This record gives sequence, structure tokens and C-alpha cells, in this order.
Amino acid sequence: MSDAAHRHVRDGTPLVISTAEHDDRVVLALSGELDLATAEDLRRAAVRAEASGRQRLVVDLSALQFIDSSGIHLIVQLANRMRARGPELSVVRGPDPVHRVFELCRLDQELPFADPPR
Repeated sequence: MSDAAHRHVRDGTPLVISTAEHDDRVVLALSGELDLATAEDLRRAAVRAEASGRQRLVVDLSALQFIDSSGIHLIVQLANRMRARGPELSVVRGPDPVHRVFELCRLDQELPFADPPR
């Protein structure tokens, strides 16, 4: 198992992406804000995670404080790409204000959400 954390700050908007590799999965745990200024950082982290050869990719939103349409769009693109060629994707549900955005877009029914670990 290996762990790494990257802090991305653009235009005063912080996003921390912690990457952990486990047996069959890579977990990208996000904290801070996923928006237009930081979405590209997540895209690059996801590309690196896909290249790891692991069977599962987990995007953990449980510590995310804010998401805008850029972040939503990126997660939808990621889900579509994973459906087409793998690895398997799961998205850990974010706090209520973050998850509410997915509900308003009706994406809570389309994306493979999992509850945060307790």
C-alpha cells in the first residue's frame, strides 16, 4: 500500500487529493473544494490511478466541502469512461450539501454511490 497527498491551490481555492493504493483499488480522497480551478487536478490524478492497473477506483467525497458544475461534469465523465473500459468506479458520498448537488441533477440515481465508512 502506498499513500500520497497533493495540495492544489489555484485562485485561493484549495483541493487536497490523497491517493492510497490497496490490494485491488486506488482511492482518491478529496477534501476542500472541487471546482473549475481544481477539476483538472482531479482529472490528472484519475488518469494516474487508471494507469495503476488496479481493478477498482474509488473517489471519496466524504471530506469535500464544495463542488460546482465543473466537478460534477468531471465525475460524470469519469464514470462514463470507467463503464466503457474499466476499472470499476465507486463514489463515496459527500456531506449533505455536496451530495445535494448530485440529487438536484438526479445523478444520485446514475452514479455508483457508496456510503462513507464509519
